[in-house]
Amino acid sequence: MNKIAHKYIFAGWFFVDSISVFPFTSFFETGQITKLFRLARLPRLIKLIDISRFKKVLIAFQSSGKDENIVGQYIILQAYKVVRLVIIACIITYFLGCSWFYFCDTVAYHNDSNLNSFIENFELEDVPANTQLLRSSYYALTTLSTVGYGDYFPITNNERVFAVMIMLGGVAFFSYIMGDFIEILTNYEKKMGVSDKSGALTEWMQKLTRFTNNQPLAPYLVNDIEQNFRYYWNNDRISYM
Repeated sequence: MNKIAHKYIFAGWFFVDSISVFPFTSFFETGQITKLFRLARLPRLIKLIDISRFKKVLIAFQSSGKDENIVGQYIILQAYKVVRLVIIACIITYFLGCSWFYFCDTVAYHNDSNLNSFIENFELEDVPANTQLLRSSYYALTTLSTVGYGDYFPITNNERVFAVMIMLGGVAFFSYIMGDFIEILTNYEKKMGVSDKSGALTEWMQKLTRFTNNQPLAPYLVNDIEQNFRYYWNNDRISYM
């Protein structure tokens, strides 16, 4: 128990879990800062979509049936990895969108000669909260992806500094996303792609002639060997593991 507690506190999710269940409304007035602290609950979603957990559930679900379909498990797992990347992108976009709106609403115009902020310039203070979230998240995503359509842009110098930080983080973030996505496609192609091994088989059978006084193998024997190996390649369950 001591080892479990030590691992949970110092190398686990203790801090994130503590923030997520802390009753901020009981100790602080409900405001922008309290709402910002609530965003610390978002990493718990990443914990819920952990691949190791999903793999255990998938194996348990498949094992409950009569036949264990290894190929089906592999395909579902790869599809889940793609969905997981999309979910992580949505979580980070939502977090940055909320942080951006809070920053522009409370910090951006301070110590700046231009008192107009992102919210005031694009008239976001009079729109519903869901529209504010949508537009802020939209701007965060276009900035993260370094696309920058130009329909929304920072106004004050402080906002520009914050936007630069988002751009720098976006390069690393999308590099990670694309790296994982390319790795998923590569592994899928290796596992599920049709690989032609007939050339290696033909070369191997030619080397067998050293044991037959350089005489070619009988046609029926060559045909049987080829059929046996082709059946093995098409039904090899271990190749998908």
